Amino acid sequence: MTETQFSKKVRNYIESRLKDKYPSLKIKERVNILNNLTIGNIRNEWKIILGFLEQDIVIYKDAIDVNEIKNDRIFIPRGTKDKKIIIPLAVLELKISDNLITHHFITYGVIARELKSIFPHCVYYFISSGGKRKFNPETLLRHTKEFDRVFLDWSREKQNIVKNLLLHLDHLKEMKII
Repeated sequence: MTETQFSKKVRNYIESRLKDKYPSLKIKERVNILNNLTIGNIRNEWKIILGFLEQDIVIYKDAIDVNEIKNDRIFIPRGTKDKKIIIPLAVLELKISDNLITHHFITYGVIARELKSIFPHCVYYFISSGGKRKFNPETLLRHTKEFDRVFLDWSREKQNIVKNLLLHLDHLKEMKII
């Protein structure tokens, strides 16, 4: 199975489980998310630079049109696909287990930390397809602490993943975030 096939499988399953309780939520694959803000000098002028990264699956309700915030002091890269700032409620980073290495945990952990510094209400789950690759518990503890949850076997844990997502979304609803 490819990562694209895995992504479609996960999105379809999650979407089918959330649609009745949260019909207004959008669940999309390969979405650019605002991940960082930087102040930089662009052509002799200090600007706020918005940085975006593509995420595998994003669950969200709201988005801000970049034209609503664009001005002379905010620099938005031309490559921003959607021309929107998605307000994520949950991000699911997916990996095929056979290709999984500790570097993935470290890299995506940094991305999770940066994203959550902008969107503190957003959970970031790392989900692997399952398979033969196993990690020592101490390796997982050291390298996955930036994630809200790590699931290493999609097929075995998919119901638990949905349960955790629903708990998170219910909490956001209680807090009147959604």
